[in-house]
Amino acid sequence: MKFIELARGVSHLGHISYEDIYYSSRYLEGAMLVYMKDIGVVAPNKPQGNYSSGEKFTGAYVKDPKPGRYDWVYDLDLTSMYPSTIMTLNISPETKLGKLEGWNAEEFVKGVNKTYTLMDGDKEKGKYDQDELKKMFDNNKVSVSSNGVLYRYDKKGLIPVLLEKWFNERVEFRRLMKQYADEGDMEKSDYFNRRQHIQKIVLNSLYGVLGLPVFRFYDVDNAEATTLTGQDLIKFTEKIANYYYNQQLGDKEDYCIYTDTDSVFYPALPLVKNRYPNADLDDEEFMTTQILKIAHEVQDYINKSYDVFARRMLNVKGNHRFDIKQECIAKSAFWVTKKRYGQWIINDGGVKCDKVDVKGLDIVRSNFPPAMRDLMKVILKGILSNVDKDILDEKIIEFKKEMKNMSIYDVALPTGVSKLSKFIDKRHSNKKIYGDGTIFTDIHKGAPVHVKAAIKYNDLLKHFGAENTEPIRNKEKIRWAYMKKNPLGIDALAFKGYDDPKQITDFIEQYIDYDRLFEGALQKKINMFYEALSWDLPVDKINTLERFF
Repeated sequence: MKFIELARGVSHLGHISYEDIYYSSRYLEGAMLVYMKDIGVVAPNKPQGNYSSGEKFTGAYVKDPKPGRYDWVYDLDLTSMYPSTIMTLNISPETKLGKLEGWNAEEFVKGVNKTYTLMDGDKEKGKYDQDELKKMFDNNKVSVSSNGVLYRYDKKGLIPVLLEKWFNERVEFRRLMKQYADEGDMEKSDYFNRRQHIQKIVLNSLYGVLGLPVFRFYDVDNAEATTLTGQDLIKFTEKIANYYYNQQLGDKEDYCIYTDTDSVFYPALPLVKNRYPNADLDDEEFMTTQILKIAHEVQDYINKSYDVFARRMLNVKGNHRFDIKQECIAKSAFWVTKKRYGQWIINDGGVKCDKVDVKGLDIVRSNFPPAMRDLMKVILKGILSNVDKDILDEKIIEFKKEMKNMSIYDVALPTGVSKLSKFIDKRHSNKKIYGDGTIFTDIHKGAPVHVKAAIKYNDLLKHFGAENTEPIRNKEKIRWAYMKKNPLGIDALAFKGYDDPKQITDFIEQYIDYDRLFEGALQKKINMFYEALSWDLPVDKINTLERFF
């Protein structure tokens, strides 16, 4: 995955030790200090005080999706939304003029008469009524963010200048990456791909550290100015795209399927059906051509509207950096809830492909049993392919029946384990002793089930005389499973998946509770899928008339 090369690249850009790669504030601050030294600017001291007591600030906007399956979906993505917001507003410590209390851009645009107070921290700098504030905006190069912070933009600030530099470098690296790929020099293409990825990381990291108390340029107003303006921007995008659909179709419906941070997802079918009532909607080539055309129309319409947004909502009279582009076309897509969806993508950035892209669903999570992941992949692909519900029901029912024949390695729950000693009760010397002399460690109430399962594993090493085997330790990856009633009274037991004593794996295979694993790990996931489709839960029509679950 070239992770080491990526980490080295970020470390060199930020002039930090390799072990500091996980602290974005350090590599960003390092890069900024080097740049400031080059241009002869002295950086301010770090803010003093309790670094752990930073103020919370509003994050991204994510709209609740309309759950279900959709045919022919495309998405539009804002290019580097947060960096673009910072550059457009000119957000930087030295450009900040103050904060308007009671600011509401829509009220101001509509001419609602109210008084605004300009604050600089706890100090009042002045009061403005509607007309006075409008006059001040008209006569000065001042931008205003969605949380009311004013920034001068007669001269570019330090942070926007640096972002612009990184942004332009990324554009150049991507150009070189494509150039060398076209020439067949994949070594150089891969190199510039890593370079553009490094630029992407620093570009998208900067807004977050603005609200981090340990960062030299910490200012929660600046952080929230970025995120709240981003929220308003993506909501505006959704509203304008809907308006385009409504104008074309002569209705007032909300056609947006989902909005997440800097992306909006729309179905193309309503416009295609309207324009081509007799078209073959299964003709992949025809549909792809039409969707690309529609996405381009909507994209251009939104981009033109950003001029109005920047001028009226942010008081930015010059050029802004907002730009939205169509990314993917999905033959079908399936939404369960926020951050959880899958798409059958057939065109990615104008390039033909055939892949299933999954976000947030358990089929891509490493803490989900492999056999269950495989089943959920089958179910998702079946939903995307419009497979009949009865066929999917049968696959689920058959899986539950066959679980008893599956390896414990495929059905046990993978996870990491930590704080083992925290849950061991050291106050009592007495241990639970069973008839055969097995000794179990006392465990505090409230210990997570996987932690108890790991402690029991370590106890069984002593019981079976396998103390030469390494015990489970903190920070290790383990697998664990529920147990049926057994002579040792163990409710759940862990294992490492390698170097496990045969006595322990034999014990697990004898007493593993497949039904409980199915109900605890898989049933809820299937329920979520079926509920999103308004389907009844699977029924074993051969053996019973009752619901399967």
